[in-house]
Amino acid sequence: MKNTTNAIKAINTIKTLGVMAVMALGPGIVSCSDNSDPELEPNRTQRTLSVTRDGSEIPNHTLDLGAAPSDTRIEVASNTRWTVEISDCLGGWCDVDVINGTGDGSFTITVLDNMKEQRDCYVTVYKTDAEGNKETDGSIQIKVVQAVSDVRLSPSSVAPFAPELNSRQKFEIVSNVAWTLDVTYDSDNATRFITIIPDGASMSDMGDGTYSGNGAALFYIDVQNNRTAADRKAFINLRSAVATYSVEITQLKSSYTFDVSPSENQVIPADGGEIVFGVLSLSNWKVVTAADWIRFSPTAGGSSEERESTVATILPNPSGMERSAVIRFIPEDKGYQEQSVTVTQRPRMEEREPAVSVPWLADGYTQTSVTVEFNYYSPFYEIVEARLQWRKAGTEEWNTVPCAVQNPTEGMVSTTLTGLDPATSYEARGCVVDRDGRLTVGTVSYPFTTAGKRPGAGDNPTPSN
Repeated sequence: MKNTTNAIKAINTIKTLGVMAVMALGPGIVSCSDNSDPELEPNRTQRTLSVTRDGSEIPNHTLDLGAAPSDTRIEVASNTRWTVEISDCLGGWCDVDVINGTGDGSFTITVLDNMKEQRDCYVTVYKTDAEGNKETDGSIQIKVVQAVSDVRLSPSSVAPFAPELNSRQKFEIVSNVAWTLDVTYDSDNATRFITIIPDGASMSDMGDGTYSGNGAALFYIDVQNNRTAADRKAFINLRSAVATYSVEITQLKSSYTFDVSPSENQVIPADGGEIVFGVLSLSNWKVVTAADWIRFSPTAGGSSEERESTVATILPNPSGMERSAVIRFIPEDKGYQEQSVTVTQRPRMEEREPAVSVPWLADGYTQTSVTVEFNYYSPFYEIVEARLQWRKAGTEEWNTVPCAVQNPTEGMVSTTLTGLDPATSYEARGCVVDRDGRLTVGTVSYPFTTAGKRPGAGDNPTPSN
């Protein structure tokens, strides 16, 4: 009985202390623990958090994104601290650029291209307290859903085209992303033998054989007759932000043979010479040129399964100018493709040599330094470098100083020599190097003598002329 009485007294004491504590806080004030942040808002202020995309609510808090790489900006409206987390993102295909913020702000959701299957993950925005602890109450979860890409050409391969008949091939584009379509060839100078023909108006012509669209489309390619003696190749290319697909197009060589060897362009020296061409043709043919300095023997040939020869004789070039001409091999049967070779003849060497002037001294040289200048002129070949050569009088070996050139045809070169001996005789000459690596040296050198003796300490040398 005594123990029970003591327990009741203890309970009453605790109640009394609790009432006194409440009264000490003042009338109407109740102490409680909350997560309010006094730096952002006073106690009892409701802390808010909301997100939008481009100023509008996100339907069902779900972002439906395409297969191509993309960035989506999310605006945050809040009067408290907040943090961003990503969950259920296998492979790291989704990311955000900001993970913490205070008050109003924004962050960007970035996704990579999707080549496999539809996928999703979650981006959650939490309110946080002053210590950075996140709160699940009032959090906002955004579901990010990305469609799988579907961009391809059908068919993905085709059999080689025959050479003789103009052929057409139908292609279908299957896509859920934006794309461009073009044709490339196996070399820059290859014959452009393919034409793209769009079907319908869903594609916009971008010019130069390139087309663009977004979604499915149908088109055709026309392949022209091949009248050459070799197979030829091109590629139909479907390009998108997700991937690039190419279909190789091969057309077989013509059964109508018309071939000229050598087929490469020819370079002949100024003194002239001969070029022996072999013509393989199943048609009568002739060879012509507009140049009166090229003669042929014979000038024509007949149909043959063996190569026939014709000799092009190039006459000497009497001028100082380079000259060129096109030689045309023309089949009589228009079903064959004409061949051509360009012949270039060099000018005479004595006419093409650059002119290099006698050097001269600029004003203001001293006992140990001097500025030397000279001119050059080369109307036939490009000058890529100039040089000044100098030596002491009476010695044999020349010293060389490389100099930059500003104009490949003509200009002035200026350079300063230092570390010379005072009161000493020297000579200098100019040189230039053309684009073929040939060095042309000025035929006349310029003698000069540096000013008086080397000055002593405290002396002020006077430039000498």
